[in-house]
Amino acid sequence: MVAKYFLPVWVLGLVWIVSLGLGCSNDSTDSIDQIVVLDISPAVKPDHSELISHNLLTLTYSWKTGKTFKPTGDSIQAKVHFMDSAGKIIWQDDHVLPDPVKNWSPNQTYQYSRTCYIPLIPKQTDIRIMIGMFSVGNKTRYSLVPEKQSVSHPVNSSKIHVADLIVKPPIKPEDLPGAKIENLEGWFKRERDEKSMKRWQWMSRKATCRLRHPGRDARLMIRGWLPTSDIGEPSGLRFLLGETVLGEYQGVSNEFEYIFDVPQTMFGDSDSLILTLESDRDYRPAEMGQGTDNRDLGIMIKQLYFN
Repeated sequence: MVAKYFLPVWVLGLVWIVSLGLGCSNDSTDSIDQIVVLDISPAVKPDHSELISHNLLTLTYSWKTGKTFKPTGDSIQAKVHFMDSAGKIIWQDDHVLPDPVKNWSPNQTYQYSRTCYIPLIPKQTDIRIMIGMFSVGNKTRYSLVPEKQSVSHPVNSSKIHVADLIVKPPIKPEDLPGAKIENLEGWFKRERDEKSMKRWQWMSRKATCRLRHPGRDARLMIRGWLPTSDIGEPSGLRFLLGETVLGEYQGVSNEFEYIFDVPQTMFGDSDSLILTLESDRDYRPAEMGQGTDNRDLGIMIKQLYFN
């Protein structure tokens, strides 16, 4: 019998609160206008087959086109759902393809890697990685071809099962979300969309937080969104840990994600360091005709991970 791992009783209440923000939902099919078969066989290789939740997972995506593949002018994106055995979506990694499908050719393989965040999960869970393609703004379903299967007999599904994971809860309290991060200045209150259950937190043009010594080499993920269309132009971003500049970027628009390796030697003898996030632009929604919100908003932070 495979042993099941559960969180200690003293953190179950916290897990219940955190789980409200996972955005879990049953996988459902919206109304569709047509089904288009694409001679594309997807594959995904995770860097681990078993790991702890509240963690980062690197996935290598491969898309192999067959001899009958024909480019399409649709704006196609990758649909990646991580589902439990009951068919419930636990988290997603939907994303824009680095090289648009309209530029692809027959008998080619297109490959790249991405890192995604695994949310806190309160008990050991078997996860199926399901992958497909979709186009924003239309109701076309794209049916792909599993590896070693003929395009004349594709799976009549918008997603294909390509890999499996075993995800366990963290055992140590220091590995729980928020255990190593303390917000300081420049933050507005956390917000949540009641329908999708997604969470985010706005900051002003500059915000700080305290990162506690991880006791080992760690990784820092900063994922967010910039109101580029409201500001009117791309933004410049800068991230510092203590006095060290982790990254400085110009011309950043809309969605962004940065991951930094943080060796424990950066902390020296200190038990914590201050992380500073800066944007060179902000906007006030009320001045843009967006209600009565008079906050000066710089960056919407969707995920701040340090572990």
